[in-house]
Amino acid sequence: MANEILVTRGLTKRYGNHLAVDHVELSIQKGQIYGLVGRNGRGKTTLLRLLMGELEYRGRIQSPARFCYFPAPVPDPSRPVEAVLSGLCPASEDWEMERELSLLGLDEEVLERTFSTLSGGEQTRVLLSALFLDEGSWPMLDEPTDHLDEEGRELLAQYLSHSRRGFLLVSHDRAFLDRCVDHVLALN
Repeated sequence: MANEILVTRGLTKRYGNHLAVDHVELSIQKGQIYGLVGRNGRGKTTLLRLLMGELEYRGRIQSPARFCYFPAPVPDPSRPVEAVLSGLCPASEDWEMERELSLLGLDEEVLERTFSTLSGGEQTRVLLSALFLDEGSWPMLDEPTDHLDEEGRELLAQYLSHSRRGFLLVSHDRAFLDRCVDHVLALN
């Protein structure tokens, strides 16, 4: 596993009689950016949840990495954004939070606002900044463009395309994926 961040062999998940993931074989390399595509119900989110260790499965998952997932749950959305980010990324300093938010088109004043008062797009960008602030983990993004307008998608595409670390991105927006990823994985 010298260059791999993740290897799966025969990864299989059933929900009762429904086969959600069937013998998935993956070898994901460090520093590479992957897109994951497939029609609705093909197992994309299930695969991410398997990698996060949230579901039982058959087969094998090997990884030296700790995975982080978008969207992360926010335990108390009535808290200020700075407190939410500090809870999600305790090792991050204020200037790092401000930098990531700025790269995603948000002013530092957002740190003082209550998370629940942010628009869906602003919440998305705050949670994405948390994902990339956690430098000791490998990010997995599940449909990050869902609450973003066209300008927000453009900012996110620029942000992700300049990332210096690998990640896995699930999106139905193929043009968006093409701007952000090195490789595309398809679940059929």
